[in-house]
Amino acid sequence: MLKKYNSLIMEIEYCVSELKQYPIDVSPLKYASTQENLGDLYYECANIEQNAENYRNAAASYGEALKVFTSQRKTVEIAEVQFKLGVLFAKFAENNIGSRIENFDKSVRAFEEALSVYNADEYREKRIKTQSRIGLVYQEIARMQSRTENYGKAIKLFGQILDKYDLADSPRMHCYALVDVDPSALKVSVYKHDGELYDTVTLDGKR
Repeated sequence: MLKKYNSLIMEIEYCVSELKQYPIDVSPLKYASTQENLGDLYYECANIEQNAENYRNAAASYGEALKVFTSQRKTVEIAEVQFKLGVLFAKFAENNIGSRIENFDKSVRAFEEALSVYNADEYREKRIKTQSRIGLVYQEIARMQSRTENYGKAIKLFGQILDKYDLADSPRMHCYALVDVDPSALKVSVYKHDGELYDTVTLDGKR
């Protein structure tokens, strides 16, 4: 783990040097992609160390990338960064970096921004993954406030996925939405299809 962390630090230093070589006024898209990469590296470092500073550094880098992608109207790139911000703000909440409710709300808003792009048919799997993430965040919010309302939102999202995708035709899609609902909990299951295990997306899982 230490070896991986040191490798990440070296990559961060390289990205920082790239930003000096390609500032925003010289090469805005290069600057934005480097900031996004830098955000990914800070995020990975933070997951190893559970370090609040690196989570904040990741958010700052994603924010810089987003400003450029927005000004350049790069809709797919915007969606990708917004998805990462959704994951990141959920991490903020999980690690008590600031207000849990506010960070879960920011997470939902970021995922919804990504979803506004992923609603197109060509992004079907990304749309399902994003909807699942939003549902899982609502599940966490429900544990803190407005239980019935927020569990209802989560169930509705997973239900939309189940209604749209047939299990036999789309096992990878369908697995994102398998739910087991009882009066006190909403749980996303793991589905096994043809011997292959499809794990659901979780708040702390891979993006």
